[in-house]
Amino acid sequence: MIFSSTQKIMRGMAMLGLVTLMGCGLPATGPTKSQLLLSSREKQGDAVVVPVNAEVVRRTNFRQTRSFPSSFYGAPSINTDVIRTGDELILTVYENVETGVLGPAGTPSTITPIQVDNTGHIFIPYAGRIKAGGNTIESVRSQIADALAVQTPDPQVLLARSEGLGSAVTIVGSGVQNGVYPIGVPTTHLTGMLAQAGGSVNANPESTIVSVTRGGRKGSVWLSDILDNRRNDIHLRPGDVVRVDEDIRTYTMSGQIGNGVQKFPKPNLSLFEAVSSAGGISNATGNASGVFVLRSERGEIANLYYSFNDPTVNRNVMYIFDLKAPNGVFNARDFLLRDGDIIYVTEAPYSQFSKAISALITPINSASGLVQAGDQAGL
Repeated sequence: MIFSSTQKIMRGMAMLGLVTLMGCGLPATGPTKSQLLLSSREKQGDAVVVPVNAEVVRRTNFRQTRSFPSSFYGAPSINTDVIRTGDELILTVYENVETGVLGPAGTPSTITPIQVDNTGHIFIPYAGRIKAGGNTIESVRSQIADALAVQTPDPQVLLARSEGLGSAVTIVGSGVQNGVYPIGVPTTHLTGMLAQAGGSVNANPESTIVSVTRGGRKGSVWLSDILDNRRNDIHLRPGDVVRVDEDIRTYTMSGQIGNGVQKFPKPNLSLFEAVSSAGGISNATGNASGVFVLRSERGEIANLYYSFNDPTVNRNVMYIFDLKAPNGVFNARDFLLRDGDIIYVTEAPYSQFSKAISALITPINSASGLVQAGDQAGL
């Protein structure tokens, strides 16, 4: 093919433009791998750059574990028949006389609510003041019957507990109906009480935290750990406060892996799982040898890779992964993310080059068209 002098000039200018463009920096959607590495402390930047291997994974991993205090696990189930201060009782009495002390014969007389006072006592007309707190419902019923028998022959007495505060827990949080719930036979355990309050209907068990405060002590576990391990389904105590919360930890995906803040779907999430959940790294646009986790790292860990004057202060650390390396995928599988981490996948060099070529194709084609038109016109 024979090119005119004008065409040769245009093609020479295109090649010069390509070289210039590559030298000045190819178009990119974010910082490239080499640009990120310029922010290292060795390059007078602010970040510590740490290539990840098995030893780095071992040093940095802290698994999210939760548990209740040991005293919570050892506490036995309460006796739901025992009356406690704050309980409300319902008393019903049947009398065998035409004119009874509480009502007419054959008609039950009901007194409710009967509040158990701070000393554990209740007052019943014609029976007087009776010690109820600490006694079972049956023993108190028997005491009332004996006391009323002095006033009316052979009284038939029924005693039941209403929904008082003496044997109750408080439940608050998300996915449950907040309120005060009495401890009954089906709700002596944590799971039974959560079910009574509506369960955690809007949450993933692996990202839901259940906390119990008892006296001055508090503990929390993942809801999934309660469902999977019966030991965590502890017995409740009057006055317990149960709180249900969604895990608020997040991480950010950026670069050639999508953009956006993501919630942790479970207690411990690896880098490989996070990348996979986003669809993986595209061979066409993503650089699998330039995967970064940007983190505000604990001072004692950051100090393992760079000597700081104050090892207690958090430092910016860039962990770099090469998923093409022999152990790269295993390192990503074992590296656990933390709250606030940023996963950044750099652009593939081929993608940058392709965009540079594309940026030159249009003007070259336009210029070639002009040259052809000029040649045809004899210019």
